[in-house]
Amino acid sequence: MGISSNQARFLALTARQVDLEYRTQQICQRRLRLASELETVATQYNNQISNRSLYAYNTTNSGISALTLANLKNLTDTNGNQYGVIGQDASSVYQNVTYASGTLSVGTKTYNAAALGLDSTASEEDYVEAALRQGLISVATVADEYTQEVVTVGGTNYEVKDWRTLPNIADELYKGDDATAENKYERTVTQINAQDKKLQLEQASIEVEYKAVTSEKEAVKKILDTNASTSFKYFS
Repeated sequence: MGISSNQARFLALTARQVDLEYRTQQICQRRLRLASELETVATQYNNQISNRSLYAYNTTNSGISALTLANLKNLTDTNGNQYGVIGQDASSVYQNVTYASGTLSVGTKTYNAAALGLDSTASEEDYVEAALRQGLISVATVADEYTQEVVTVGGTNYEVKDWRTLPNIADELYKGDDATAENKYERTVTQINAQDKKLQLEQASIEVEYKAVTSEKEAVKKILDTNASTSFKYFS
């Protein structure tokens, strides 16, 4: 009878031990998911605080304004030549560029927000910046007597410029969403850390219980071994 009860106790302790091991695995998986979420949040935060934006920069009065087509065309180079904005459509013919009602027109081709990788709330300056960065439009000045290569749009000769080298276009870090991004990051990190702390305490509790169950199981096993040895040993 003692062997049977001890055997039942041993099996119950084994089942409890397996259950605790399974719960520990679940907690580890949940903590790994939290770590992955934390990495994602950190990446999103880094992207938000490091995003850049283009501005029209007036070298005369050091004023910065939104990079709309009108503001861009109102800028002039050091020789007083006014800028033009030109693009290339599917037939490789340079055309004037216009923007209206969430659509950027480049020659015979039009681009909506989705085509430029923008969201539905994008402004005109977002369209212009995206088109510039993607090479869909170019900045040009009216060609003068020293211009070597020209393109003609509407009877006017232009010299295409690399916007990245122009002093009239400022490529700066956009800080308008930094405060919102930081608040969201800190709030999310606090929540994730709180969840992880709770799981950590739960895991520690399980580990203590697991050690107790293991110790008791070993004690019961010794009793079973002793009972088996004394009850079924035929020869001393």
